[in-house]
Amino acid sequence: MLICCIAFIDHYPDGITVQVAEDLSLRKMFCEFSAATALVALARAEDQIKTSAQDYLNLRKHVDSFDCLLQEKMAQLEPEHPIAQDLLQKLAILLGFDFEAACNLKAWNEIGEIILKAEMCKSPRVYEIMADCLLCANPDSLSQ
Repeated sequence: MLICCIAFIDHYPDGITVQVAEDLSLRKMFCEFSAATALVALARAEDQIKTSAQDYLNLRKHVDSFDCLLQEKMAQLEPEHPIAQDLLQKLAILLGFDFEAACNLKAWNEIGEIILKAEMCKSPRVYEIMADCLLCANPDSLSQ
């Protein structure tokens, strides 16, 4: 359902008012956040490695979309604005999920970029999530 909402927002016609465009942008970000959150829960619960990997891959796409939308939004907002702070908190959570997904997909070359993105969140929680992910990881998968 969230993916359908994102598709509807993407097909909204050009020429809408600025207020409606801002509202749609925030709604799309909420859908991307919710979809990624749902996908991490599905990936964790899945017994089939192939299906779990697909969920993690889709999760990473939603995190990337949220991040792109956030970059556009942050250019319009003051860093201290409550909306900006809320969006950065959501990004911190998503980057933790993205880190988990990258570890599970063995995308080791992309982990550094995720860690660098986390700096803008100014949240120690994102690093705690990443550390937990590494502590729970299978040692065999980390050596590859």
